[in-house]
Amino acid sequence: MSRSARSGGPLRRVLVTGATSAMVRSTLLGFAGDGAALALAVRSIEKARALIPELERAGAPVVHLLAFDAAVDEAPEAMIEAAESALGGLDAVLVAHGSLVDQIDLETDLALQERSIRVNGTSAVRVLIAAARHFETQGFGTLAGITSGAGERGRRSTYGYGMGKGMMTACLSGLRARLQVKGIPVLTIFPCFVDTPMTAPLPKKMRWITPRDAGEKIHRAMKRGQDTLYVPGWWRFALFAARNTPEWIWKRMRAEEKLAAGLRAKRDSTPRD
Repeated sequence: MSRSARSGGPLRRVLVTGATSAMVRSTLLGFAGDGAALALAVRSIEKARALIPELERAGAPVVHLLAFDAAVDEAPEAMIEAAESALGGLDAVLVAHGSLVDQIDLETDLALQERSIRVNGTSAVRVLIAAARHFETQGFGTLAGITSGAGERGRRSTYGYGMGKGMMTACLSGLRARLQVKGIPVLTIFPCFVDTPMTAPLPKKMRWITPRDAGEKIHRAMKRGQDTLYVPGWWRFALFAARNTPEWIWKRMRAEEKLAAGLRAKRDSTPRD
């Protein structure tokens, strides 16, 4: 029996923050196919509304939208209570919101750096802790969060983004240790090399994964009650190497600068309203 089964049965009522990415959309479709009722906490209600027909066709009996702006200091407890009320209960929470901003911009704009930490770190931690308290009180639940390898160790091209994600990763690890005695699984998700529109200009020399495959893996991992998920699977070994590379070597590595330059070129070539 999976840990999710021991902690309260199938995941039939699920809250997701930041639900409009292609990867998370695939996860939502997986839960919809299970017949789960869904609450989507998003910044853009209009963008999320376009997902409703597809999720309903896939099998979701309820798709409820909640306004949520991670950059604003909002109380996550109210959002969780609203989701529970709309769905008739709550079995799982997936924290999937985040924002990747160019490192050069973060270095030159302190307000932007503070916003990045709030969106990727502080707000994610607040939602995770509020959800953990909720599940502790009711005695079951499944908690998951999408973090980043950028939070494992400072990289010259992403350390501004990694500061927030490192906070989230530490929180997930601590909550997992705290909640395991109560049978409440906590899943840490490390995605990388997912073939999305944002990464379209980058060379695909290694084995990349589609958003659909990545989302399906997240769906399965949450149902199984896993501790960690690396997407794609080989990313586990890359992060192991990153964590254990001596600092005198690490500080000289420049491979990620090419990735950052590609993303910067994509951003600069995209028309703005």
